[in-house]
Amino acid sequence: MQTGKVQHKVNPKGPVDGQVRGWIDLYTFPLVDYKTGELNGIIEYARDITEQKITELKLKKLEKKYREAYFQASFYKDLFVHDINNILQAILLAIQIISNEMPNEFRNKFNPYINIISEQIKRGSKLVENLKKFTQIDERDIKLKPTEIIGILDQILDKIKTSHRHKEIDFEVNSMDNKIYVKANSLIRDVFEILTTNSIQYNKNAIVEIIVNITQFKEKNKNWVKIELIDNGRGIEDERKNLIFLRAFKESLSVKGMGLGLSLVNKIIQAYNGKIWVEDRITGDYTKGSKFVIIIPAKEEKS
Repeated sequence: MQTGKVQHKVNPKGPVDGQVRGWIDLYTFPLVDYKTGELNGIIEYARDITEQKITELKLKKLEKKYREAYFQASFYKDLFVHDINNILQAILLAIQIISNEMPNEFRNKFNPYINIISEQIKRGSKLVENLKKFTQIDERDIKLKPTEIIGILDQILDKIKTSHRHKEIDFEVNSMDNKIYVKANSLIRDVFEILTTNSIQYNKNAIVEIIVNITQFKEKNKNWVKIELIDNGRGIEDERKNLIFLRAFKESLSVKGMGLGLSLVNKIIQAYNGKIWVEDRITGDYTKGSKFVIIIPAKEEKS
């Protein structure tokens, strides 16, 4: 007190049967003679903060429970992804062994079924992979960096030629520049892969057409990149154009398989501070195909 400094303490109210009855917020102001330095007295200000303290303690308990639940959920998610992938790979290996060991007289009859099983296993594995990426975006901030997209599209084209040899695909990329940089990361590849895969999978035409138009524009002193992915597939009805990007949206049996993929695409584009929507390739007639439009920030120019 002789120093003249104000003291602050939170004191528990006198325990009854070992239980604290509440808390007092206490400030003590010393009255010191500035000439002699002697303490002439004190002024105390006290207020009951029991309700505030109880609320703080409850919040701390809730925070602890939330943190424990979060880490537990994260653990089970990683365990689920790991175990399901192992199960799928074991099934795929077993199917491959059966196919290799099968007598020739049974191949023509059973190979189509084996191919269906193998394809569904691959789809299941991709679903688990997308689910993992979806939760990773939720769990942490996405670090963005200059990412070149023309090269990524070229790589996807090469992959499509290999994985869809049974289909004739006309894939065209139109851009005024040989290289286009956006503020993104490696997940931009997943965006293009999901969209192009859907364009091929949900297309019954003899020739699958995929056209990617890339343009750059400036708005409100900010540079943007606009990407249009246009196909001649079966299209998307007007009432579903917004729903397909929602996380909770469940596709009907006639359009199964698109939901989580497009939800992931939407989640990634949002993480890039961009936008995505879908239009008709030919305005007013959704059956002629779709146009997915993506707008994301361009790489920042060095001043």
